[in-house]
Amino acid sequence: ARLDDSAVLMGGGYHCQAGASCSELLRDAYYREQLCYLGTGPANGSLGTCQTYADSGAECLAECAVGYNASSDDLTTCWDGVVSQPTCLPAPCVNYSLPDYALYGTCATSMESGTVCQTQCEVGFTAWGTSRCSLGVFYGAECTPNPCFRGSASIEHGSFGSCPSILPSYDTCQPVCDTGFEVSGVASCWRGTLTLPICTPEPCNVTLPETAIELVNCPDVLESGQACSVECNEGLEPSESLSCLEGKLADVECVLLHCEFNITDETLPNGENGTCSGYLSHGDECYPVCDVGYTLDGPIACNNSEVEWTEC
Repeated sequence: ARLDDSAVLMGGGYHCQAGASCSELLRDAYYREQLCYLGTGPANGSLGTCQTYADSGAECLAECAVGYNASSDDLTTCWDGVVSQPTCLPAPCVNYSLPDYALYGTCATSMESGTVCQTQCEVGFTAWGTSRCSLGVFYGAECTPNPCFRGSASIEHGSFGSCPSILPSYDTCQPVCDTGFEVSGVASCWRGTLTLPICTPEPCNVTLPETAIELVNCPDVLESGQACSVECNEGLEPSESLSCLEGKLADVECVLLHCEFNITDETLPNGENGTCSGYLSHGDECYPVCDVGYTLDGPIACNNSEVEWTEC
């Protein structure tokens, strides 16, 4: 029942003011109904569409605060001065999202507010701290990418240069190589996995030696371990092949042709070394000696690296 200005609230019921003309309905209201005091609404909630006072038989919708859910529905009722309000309970965490790279671990897909659990992380990540549900909001432990520990790792023919002993994930640094080697790239860390460059031997730019007259089948650049030949003037030969080793080109010279040999029973039967040392330059000769009863036919000579033998 609605009251007009001639009725006032006294002692929980309706009374007519002195001298006022109240309807019979209003005078009887004191016996039929009492108002309900709703205050500020349910604990952890608010009045919503409700007023501070409600008539008996009235219904309205209270509201729960953020992070709280009504135990049944939001309906508030008043009957003969007795208030029935919803209970606002802490909201659970349901269908929540995990942090990036996180797995549920010991956490359930639905958790009551106040629950603490431990998420896990994908390979290459580590969770820091615990996870919890608070008033419907899931606070998950962050999964951070693992750094790379250098440990006993090494770079053949090189060193780590200015690289730190612990390299953060997604960072790079620059190792250095020994003299004669060049680095293939940078060292990098990817979620706990350390990738190192390699030091490869430097190549050599081919140049014609000063005493040579021509390069023979030589490329412009020789890789370390490769070699080619040079041609010298007549009567001369290269001291060695034109080779490359760790960025350094061999120091080839054109030297006199020579012969190397050994005097044995097969190369000079019935003869011995005599003045021969086993090495002759081009155009030189030496004289072995023959056993008793044998005569030397002539010297041993070297002609364009070919040994010209004699006999006894």
